[in-house]
Amino acid sequence: MLTKRDIDWLKSELVPALSDQVKKDLSERLDWIATMLDKQSGNLQSIQTEIALIRGSLDQKDLNKEQLIKRVTRLEKNLHLPPFAD
Repeated sequence: MLTKRDIDWLKSELVPALSDQVKKDLSERLDWIATMLDKQSGNLQSIQTEIALIRGSLDQKDLNKEQLIKRVTRLEKNLHLPPFAD
């Protein structure tokens, strides 16, 4: 049977060790979570950069398409050609 003295001794020996172990485990887990969040943040930034580049490329292609249509229209008009395509 455990006496009060035994219980006090167990508390004095086990609680600090358990507390330190829990702190260590929590610290390691939080570090791991922070590392994973940093990786995911970097992945999201690279994806956003790629999307911005693709959008810019598409916008530029649309501008080029509009410019080409204007040029063809002017040529058709100046050379008195029927419209090539609508």
